[in-house]
Amino acid sequence: MTREEYIEAMLPYIRWYYEAGRPIEHMEMRGVAEMWNDQLGDICTSHFDGTQDCLDCYLCGAARWSCYITPEGRLLPCMPMTASPEQSKFPRVQDIGLQKGLSDSYYMQFVNGRVKDLFAANQECAGCSYRYKCGGGCRAAALTGADHDLMGCDRDMCMFWKNHYDERILQTIREAEAKYPLPKCEVDT
Repeated sequence: MTREEYIEAMLPYIRWYYEAGRPIEHMEMRGVAEMWNDQLGDICTSHFDGTQDCLDCYLCGAARWSCYITPEGRLLPCMPMTASPEQSKFPRVQDIGLQKGLSDSYYMQFVNGRVKDLFAANQECAGCSYRYKCGGGCRAAALTGADHDLMGCDRDMCMFWKNHYDERILQTIREAEAKYPLPKCEVDT
């Protein structure tokens, strides 16, 4: 299933969630929508506010709070980077130690990388009209995608923004919320 097929398949489930009375406290459709039974839903891919403020944001928020150590001891930002062409650039814990790996290594250079660094290395992303919303997308997706480039384009995010899925998903959420609003709390008098 392509990313586009996945998003299209999830749109009806957004409506179902609200129609069913928001039966799950917090429902996340990975990379599509996030909905709660007590507040407004939102799209999952809006990590940036659409302004130049994103330039100083980290390339990968997930890498700021977790890491992945491969069976061979390689310190990677996430599991999807395993067996990628770039994997060998990341340190092995047994070679440099965990303290150095988490303080002064290629791994930390990546973890501390900023969106502006990506735009400096990737002219296609830097010139895209959605760059301040997308921020270049996921580095693992770019690395494991067709280009196999850590600083390449995340083509799934290109498809998402260029096909206006942000607007379609949010419209689906808002229409469902309007049709099936939260019940008003009754206040004791």
